[in-house]
Amino acid sequence: MNASGQKKLDPLRIGIVGSGPIGRLFVAVLAQSGHHVTLLCRNEGDAINLRAKPVNVTGLITATGAAAQTFHEPGAFLHGSLDYVLICTKAAENSRLAHQFTNCIGAEKPVFVSCQNGIDVEEVFVHHFGEAHALRMILNVGCNLTTTGGVDVKFKFADILSANSGAGGADQRLGQALNQAGIAVNLSENYRQEAFRKAILNTALGTVCAITRLTMREVMQRPDLHRMVQEIVREGARVGAHLGFDFGPEFLQEAMAYLSQGGDHMPSLAVDIVKGNVTENQWLAGAIYHYAERLGVDVPVIQTVYYFIKNIEGR
Repeated sequence: MNASGQKKLDPLRIGIVGSGPIGRLFVAVLAQSGHHVTLLCRNEGDAINLRAKPVNVTGLITATGAAAQTFHEPGAFLHGSLDYVLICTKAAENSRLAHQFTNCIGAEKPVFVSCQNGIDVEEVFVHHFGEAHALRMILNVGCNLTTTGGVDVKFKFADILSANSGAGGADQRLGQALNQAGIAVNLSENYRQEAFRKAILNTALGTVCAITRLTMREVMQRPDLHRMVQEIVREGARVGAHLGFDFGPEFLQEAMAYLSQGGDHMPSLAVDIVKGNVTENQWLAGAIYHYAERLGVDVPVIQTVYYFIKNIEGR
């Protein structure tokens, strides 16, 4: 039994895709909790550097643990039977990953868990592997890599894991494993609303920071940009309401209060623009805009920032 009175789970076989801050965070906490963890890195150098090397997590979560094995080829990664595969890369990688996994997966399919920002990012795994083998996790954590390759957790709230009655209890087992490992998570049948709500917040500040190259604090302190962020939240909430999502009467006020706490750094979408990487724009502003088009909802500010970012990426 653990401190909460729950029987401790037998060790799970968990594969993690991505060696960024989120991937390393999961490696450390799950390995420390006794689960068999393997890691798939896109870069062979990362796979070599992280082989048998413990990841240290500091800040609001503390843990130390190492992946039992690291790979940079999906075939070798999936060769051993896995219970779960946690996808901790950007959503732009999902189609490529799903095709690779389809070509090398064995008879025993794991459950693929999309641990990513954006709207409908899990659908590619539903399409390839079926609803029983796809879950969605909405993360509410802010962390970055340290100079030593560890992870520093700056803020943390309870995450959301999709409740899936067709998954044969896989959702409940993973939720229990994460909670016992120190990653607070709540199962929710209404996870799509939570994903949409977070996408509004990410779009509102991330796109404006990316276009202006200003930090979150700088954007929120400038009255004209503050109004622009506020209008993005309003437009996103209108689209959500047409989809049947109820964010509550205080959502705008709560969202702006939350966004006003942003620090003197850029969000990931803006960082990707600066580095010349593919961003999550298609699954944030793009997804909200395309839903708005289908529903007949006017979202002129979201449409504008979506196309700005899309064309900046296109360069």
